[in-house]
Amino acid sequence: YNNYFDNSTLPNGTRTAADGRRYEKQQYNALQVGSGSIVFSESNYFYKTNSSNQIRLESSGDMYNFYEKKNVYDAATGNSAIGSTFNNAPVKYSYKSDDAARVPGIVLSTAGPH
Repeated sequence: YNNYFDNSTLPNGTRTAADGRRYEKQQYNALQVGSGSIVFSESNYFYKTNSSNQIRLESSGDMYNFYEKKNVYDAATGNSAIGSTFNNAPVKYSYKSDDAARVPGIVLSTAGPH
């Protein structure tokens, strides 16, 4: 909860893959849900992300659970998976998430070197 996914600075240039082919640098997605995953996404701020939430299964019949609530998607593009809603995440600790709209300000004022 309370993550800030910021893609305001677009990547540019190319990257060479192991096979020698060059690919344009691009932002893919912020959150990937894989085979066997149980993901609870709450009060996150997605800014200019592309395909913010993606389901990536090893086999089409693989199981996963994706839940989300109170996320903010600001200028997001592409196709993004939508999670089922939930009341309380089943974690063994208590927490109180901040309002997602406040997350960028909180992160920018308190995270990283100052």
